Amino acid sequence: MANIQEGTIVHLKSGGPKMTVIKGPDEDGKVFCQWFSGGICREKMFTVNSLVLGEELSDSMAAIAKAISERKKGLKIDEES
Repeated sequence: MANIQEGTIVHLKSGGPKMTVIKGPDEDGKVFCQWFSGGICREKMFTVNSLVLGEELSDSMAAIAKAISERKKGLKIDEES
């Protein structure tokens, strides 16, 4: 697992906004994160195993975007409809 500590920028493995670890990890492997959503500051505890570093998710999302782009290039679109 990546070195997640106070001040680390993380995302949920499933995606979502960038969050800042503001406390932890504790003895149970949980961290307290803070992020903004719609101009409102949100806070919640997450297990370290449910998180990835912000850069790791960005790399994954970039790979997905590239795969989608490549697939679109291979599609033939009938523009005479």
